[in-house]
Amino acid sequence: MNEALFCLNCAANDFMIPGLEFNRNGLCPMCASATETAAFKSVLPLKYEFPQSKKSRFDVAVFYTGGKDTLIWEIPFISPSARKSIENAKKD
Repeated sequence: MNEALFCLNCAANDFMIPGLEFNRNGLCPMCASATETAAFKSVLPLKYEFPQSKKSRFDVAVFYTGGKDTLIWEIPFISPSARKSIENAKKD
């Protein structure tokens, strides 16, 4: 970890993401393309408030990733299976 390279704008690093490349300004691909992708729309709704659970002792939201279809942008070339997976993940 001591030798890991970090993006100068976020926490992305080549220790956690082997093979991650940075541009000449030290930015990861996501940060380097932020201007071009600013208008992209997430297919998952963002929630800022979570009601207290009536059925469980837990009422915490946890962000996670399990692959490319857990955080995805609405783009023309999403496979039907990925779209179905996203729809299933959005169900309450």
